[in-house]
Amino acid sequence: MGAIAEIFRQFGPEYLAKYGDAMPANHLKVIEAIIRCRTEACGTNIFGCVKCNRSIAVFCSCGNRHCPT
Repeated sequence: MGAIAEIFRQFGPEYLAKYGDAMPANHLKVIEAIIRCRTEACGTNIFGCVKCNRSIAVFCSCGNRHCPT
């Protein structure tokens, strides 16, 4: 999990409660996207190995151009 996403998850709700009304809508969208990034909210990719018959699920990134992941 990314450090910026963790910061937004931990401190974002309090920050948005205090300053959210003064923020541009596109800034709110970026914060929300980064909070959802690499979680089940963005979907899952499943990769499998035909040799060992194992698979692994990896959460998708948010796809926002401002997201570091």
